[in-house]
Amino acid sequence: MNPPTEPIATFSTTENDDEDIQRYDQVEQWCRHEIAAGSDFLFDTIAFEATMKRTSRDLQFPLESLQSFFRNIYVQHIKSRSFQVKSQCNNYVEQYRQGRSILQLAQTANFSPYLMARVIVENVAIIPDDKKKFLTAAMRDPMHYLGRVDCVRDEFLDIEHQWAAEEKERISSATAPTRLATEVKEAIDADPLSGPRSDRAKHFVGIEFEVALEHMLRTRGIPFESETQLREKGTSKTPDVLLSCPIGVEVGSQWRIVNWIDSKALFGDVGTHQQSVLPQCDSYINRFGPGMILYFFGHAPISMLGDANGDLVIMGWELPKRFMWPTGSISDNS
Repeated sequence: MNPPTEPIATFSTTENDDEDIQRYDQVEQWCRHEIAAGSDFLFDTIAFEATMKRTSRDLQFPLESLQSFFRNIYVQHIKSRSFQVKSQCNNYVEQYRQGRSILQLAQTANFSPYLMARVIVENVAIIPDDKKKFLTAAMRDPMHYLGRVDCVRDEFLDIEHQWAAEEKERISSATAPTRLATEVKEAIDADPLSGPRSDRAKHFVGIEFEVALEHMLRTRGIPFESETQLREKGTSKTPDVLLSCPIGVEVGSQWRIVNWIDSKALFGDVGTHQQSVLPQCDSYINRFGPGMILYFFGHAPISMLGDANGDLVIMGWELPKRFMWPTGSISDNS
């Protein structure tokens, strides 16, 4: 997933713009409403993609930004629901025993299908001593790790046999998978926001944009040390790049000093910025001085985001093409 060749200015980058704030609020309200309502597209990957594209057009909001913004809010929702789901675990397991599918349970609970499947696996499957390793493997390949009847606890064998009888024609082969494996796979495939596929995508997107940041710096002739190079030197908790010399970046009518840059392959909404990104940036500022956060999918209006008392420059989509060297000379790569 690459940033647009001509980045769309999601919001104003310098001034308090009432229209920008109103539009941001509109997008946030839509995301929160759909998540709180447990809309059908949260349980259908194809419907999710179609809804995101349609809403992106309707709200005139970049698709990549909308998807990231939605995901950020959804993560908060899942965190807030997790305790309640776990506290009602026995109830969900009993409903599963009575024939409700894992996907139906997730819809009822307004919870991630992938995570609901994990709850059921923890209570229905025979778990070896290395529980964490087994669960990780089982949720990546349920047919292999959960597909045999001897993978299921004795107290759930009756529902496996009943399910097998009802699906007799489909599972005529001796290697036919269990109900547990079938429904776990169904839940994983239906989940547009959680699970192995989503985790892999986020991992590779993160790597891709770290490479993109380094490419932007090289094309602008700005020397730097990468996170990998810094760690090889024994430096821990580092930003993506530490500049070999400070540069000045224009923010409105002022030049701000930047010693380091950290990129985020996400949309910088207010909650994520204040609760997650700012604390991380504070540690960089304390060690390396003022720096920059680059949100590759845009960010909320600047007036709504904290800038660490002026020590943090916030940019969206790409690095500025115009900057100042320590000598006072200005480079313009426009």
